[in-house]
Amino acid sequence: MSKRFVLTAARPVLQDNAPAILQLEFADGLRLPLDLSDIINYFPSLARLKNPAVFATATLADSGRFLA
Repeated sequence: MSKRFVLTAARPVLQDNAPAILQLEFADGLRLPLDLSDIINYFPSLARLKNPAVFATATLADSGRFLA
């Protein structure tokens, strides 16, 4: 499998003005921010993720192929 699409870390960016951003790190060294605020606001089923303590529990799953 290509390292290009394998996540090695997903860290929440805990700032008042950015409550729903994950800093993603990939096996090939690429680092990208992922702002999920629009998605979280659009889908009522994701409302719990508006709580920074819940959002901060994001972890890698399936050997870096998914976030949980």
